[in-house]
Amino acid sequence: MKRIIQDSLICLLILALLVQCKSISQGKRFANCQFRATTIENFALVGVRLPKSLEDISQLNFIDLGTVMNAFGKGGEFPLSFTQNVEVRNPNNDVAAIDKLDWILYLDGNEMTQGSLNQRIEVQPNATAVMPVNVTIDLRKVINSGSAGAFFNLIKNLMKQSDTPSQVKIKVRPSFRVAGTNIPYPLYISLSQEFTSN
Repeated sequence: MKRIIQDSLICLLILALLVQCKSISQGKRFANCQFRATTIENFALVGVRLPKSLEDISQLNFIDLGTVMNAFGKGGEFPLSFTQNVEVRNPNNDVAAIDKLDWILYLDGNEMTQGSLNQRIEVQPNATAVMPVNVTIDLRKVINSGSAGAFFNLIKNLMKQSDTPSQVKIKVRPSFRVAGTNIPYPLYISLSQEFTSN
């Protein structure tokens, strides 16, 4: 009986090590993937969905405009949320995966906000997947921080009304789970995208 218990424990230990090695290998492959910032979508201001094209902003109804103006007038947080899509290309012959992603968003060199994506992301071998990163920025802090010019220039570019390009950069740091603990990749990976009126 003692021998059966010892053999069972050894089998469980070997199985646990194999699972951890798989997670580490998938994390290494994810760090070797190619990343590209693609589209920005799903804009909402203080919870009010904005039109798909910011050129159609005049299509907001009076109730939505009232909600936005009321939130602005109260002087508290004035959150703008959107989704920055990041394309992940896995050039490896095996699955690449992470369990968490820390990120920092910059606009024209100014840090705007940061956050984490706490979900498992897998990219199949020799395939491409889109990783949506949900971002929320408190516009009141942006305006008070001196970054308002860069932010409003981005809005003008999205509305096709600016002559100056906007540089959006997102730094990402993937983590993978080993023995129940998230192990972060040692460096941030920088992804940049330029937005112009054209």
